[in-house]
Amino acid sequence: MNKHYKAYSLYFSLFVVGLIVGLWLRPDSRSSTITDSATVDPVREAGLDKTAESAEDSRSDEDAVAPAEDLLIASSQLKAVAHDSGRPDFASVAPWINEFARSDPEGLFALYQDIKSSGGNRWLADYIEEHLAKVWGRSDPGAALEVVETLSNWRDRENFTRHILAGMSQHSPQEALEVLYERPELDIEIRRDVAYDIYQNWAMKAPADAFAHASAHANLRDRSTIMINLARMFGESNPVEAYEWAASLEDPYEQRQAMVYTIRGIARIDYDLARETLDKVQSEHGDIDLVNMIKYQLLEELSLYNQMEAYDFLQEVGPSVGRRQAIERLSTHWGRREPQEALAWSLGLADEKERSSATVGTLMSWSEVDPAATLHYIVENPDLDVPVAVTAEVAAEWSKTEPVKALEFFLENVSDVPEAQLETKVTLFSNLLIQDPGHARRLIEQNGALFGEDPVWSPAIVQWIAHAPHQIGEVIDFVEHAQLGPEMTGAIATGWTAIDPAGASDWINSLDEGAAREHALEAMLAQTAHTYPEESFEMAFQVKNSEARLGFLQDLVSEVARSNPDQAYEMLKNPRLTDAERSHLESELQIYYPRR
Repeated sequence: MNKHYKAYSLYFSLFVVGLIVGLWLRPDSRSSTITDSATVDPVREAGLDKTAESAEDSRSDEDAVAPAEDLLIASSQLKAVAHDSGRPDFASVAPWINEFARSDPEGLFALYQDIKSSGGNRWLADYIEEHLAKVWGRSDPGAALEVVETLSNWRDRENFTRHILAGMSQHSPQEALEVLYERPELDIEIRRDVAYDIYQNWAMKAPADAFAHASAHANLRDRSTIMINLARMFGESNPVEAYEWAASLEDPYEQRQAMVYTIRGIARIDYDLARETLDKVQSEHGDIDLVNMIKYQLLEELSLYNQMEAYDFLQEVGPSVGRRQAIERLSTHWGRREPQEALAWSLGLADEKERSSATVGTLMSWSEVDPAATLHYIVENPDLDVPVAVTAEVAAEWSKTEPVKALEFFLENVSDVPEAQLETKVTLFSNLLIQDPGHARRLIEQNGALFGEDPVWSPAIVQWIAHAPHQIGEVIDFVEHAQLGPEMTGAIATGWTAIDPAGASDWINSLDEGAAREHALEAMLAQTAHTYPEESFEMAFQVKNSEARLGFLQDLVSEVARSNPDQAYEMLKNPRLTDAERSHLESELQIYYPRR
């Protein structure tokens, strides 16, 4: 693993250096050096071909266990729906995907890449991604991890890697954790989530061993979350042994958490035994706070499958913040199944805060099933006084399937969205852009300049590129014709650089001098500055705004100085620096990294 990862890291560093230099050496002023950047793509293609061949060679004949006829059927069926619109019938496609993944993972991976690059059915692509990666992670994780490096979109690489490790952990959780620790390129939150998934799979077979490993290797925050999941699963699989394990933990905090979630796990298989264990805790410990914590968890567990019994049990829990949270969870689970009954119960609660929590919980869960009906209910019942943030989130949920109707409803019925809910508004606009950019352009034409100046467009465009990179041509066309302003080129560069820095570099090179190019250049620098500071240093000289240029130069020098102060001082010898810039950068370096 380390050998392949280091080779890829070296290759990618060279790749980014090439594209940045290609941007610095613009064709109009340095035509004699244009062939330097032109060599990047052949090198990249050769590297990808070699990786794919290695993955193909790594498969053994033993993997091809399914009859050729079954594989042919699975392949044909998936290709037939690969470019259909709308959500596929996952119950129908799942057997084909599993068959294809077991028999010919490389072939299914090629189909996945084709769907992603050609703008095929994105729901099917996501489903293939998860299931192929898990199956491959169980059968041949080494080959899967090699091939995943050929994906150009870093989000796809992260998701694929996550699912590969999840599949791998079903047989070798400790080895999967070791591989995870060798993947420093993964986002810290992704790494944390993957570790949780691995420990959870481990806990299905040996929860005590999994927690012992977490205690030795995970930090305090992660260990607490891991322990909660392990305790719940242990209680579900072996109630008596799980309770004895929880009670034996030496750390008081971990002991309390383990007892709470162990008893919740017991409740999943035997509610009466869980109540008996709760009584045992009450008699042996006499800790009212611990008893209430257990009651909240039992209440939440009950709310998943027996709402009326949960309501009866609720009477045993006195007024508290925990009780309000439990009420909201109860209404949330109930609202998915029987929204009208859950709303009637919620609105009948006497306590105002509890009534509000229950009503919001019901509406949010109802929106997951039928967002349009939920929104119309909110509008038709203004006396509910539903917070505007809730209405906006319900509209965003609706926009996943009907973006035009959802945004029209939002614009007509929702105003003054809190700044904290800007992401919800971004989701509404980006979903519309992905599915119907023409309608978005008409909205701008119909609503005038103020609508086009809404700050939501910039993050919505970044999100559009992230979710539909194959539509980059439509993104550029939309920004040009909608006349959203030159700063929108910065949004394009931000989104494009994240998934295809070479393509973004070529596009920026094609822009005329002016504000649009300046915004794009600054956005690309912001993306590459901390990862490749030395290479980005030369690019920064293209920034015309002297204040912005100095800011980038200072960030880049400081980034290099963190690991190599001597090299940072060497950068100050660059002849393109003005005397004022050199003096300022040197004074800043002297403060934090004085010369020895």
